[in-house]
Amino acid sequence: MTDRARTHRRSRQVLAEDAGARTRVLDVPVHEVTVRDRRLGSFRLQIYTADGLRPVVIVTQDATSEGCSLVNGAERYAASVWRTHFTKAAEPPLWVQNMQMQDSTMLALVAFDVGTDYTLSDAIWDVIDPTDLQRLVGADVDLRRGQRPAPASKPVYRTKFIITPVANFPPGKPFRARRCMPPMRHRRWRHLLARLRPAPAPASCCWYHGGDWRTANATALRLLATTPMTSADPGEWPVELCEAVDAAGITGWQRQAVQSLFLDPIVLEHEDNGRLSYGNGQHRGRAMHDAGVARTITAVDELYTV
Repeated sequence: MTDRARTHRRSRQVLAEDAGARTRVLDVPVHEVTVRDRRLGSFRLQIYTADGLRPVVIVTQDATSEGCSLVNGAERYAASVWRTHFTKAAEPPLWVQNMQMQDSTMLALVAFDVGTDYTLSDAIWDVIDPTDLQRLVGADVDLRRGQRPAPASKPVYRTKFIITPVANFPPGKPFRARRCMPPMRHRRWRHLLARLRPAPAPASCCWYHGGDWRTANATALRLLATTPMTSADPGEWPVELCEAVDAAGITGWQRQAVQSLFLDPIVLEHEDNGRLSYGNGQHRGRAMHDAGVARTITAVDELYTV
């Protein structure tokens, strides 16, 4: 039996054994999570409970604008909710993520390896549908993101692009495509050897490994260094960089790859233990590592003052 089949069977078992009529006891339109005094991300938080049944937490996020995604931040988000709302519980609540992307939605039941002191690791996703979720909680569930209140008197941040050595990237925790992202030992040595070899031919396993990241990064770095930012709004700067990509006549896979570094940048986060992890872009990071890319563009939030 494959890992995916095993995960699906376990998910079906949870959906059957833990189903029951629950009541929604909490609905927070904007639940924010911070790690080491830095904002990790936000999402809508709904909690359903009933006597004798394991609580169900449903988190809904606009993955394009709310910080670290529910996928990349799964363990930290779920541990935070467990620690905050179920302090006396020996195990975390059932965790259902509803991640809304530009043209698709990922509704999934997420399982974790459970450690001590509210620590979770090795998230595993199994896609479910709204009917499965309705049966699990015994009620209709509002899966809309909902209205987000305007922040009051909060600092304004802008995305700052920085140049980062790919050798410094963390190993990542792939939640899918394990065939082209297998665990790797001696990462730095492997990356050094990849840099010394010719660029690998595009692979057919996925889009991320399907093009020349060396050329894409060289183009992105050149445009970042030479494109003047004319807008007074820093939120428009990634758009201006993408317009520079089009003005340079770049098309196809290269266009998508270069623009992704500006519109959907790779983000590295510091965990509680000080180690780096991916806030976004781990599959691209792995593809660049395998291709021997020396440096790439990552993004951080910095306080913006006019």
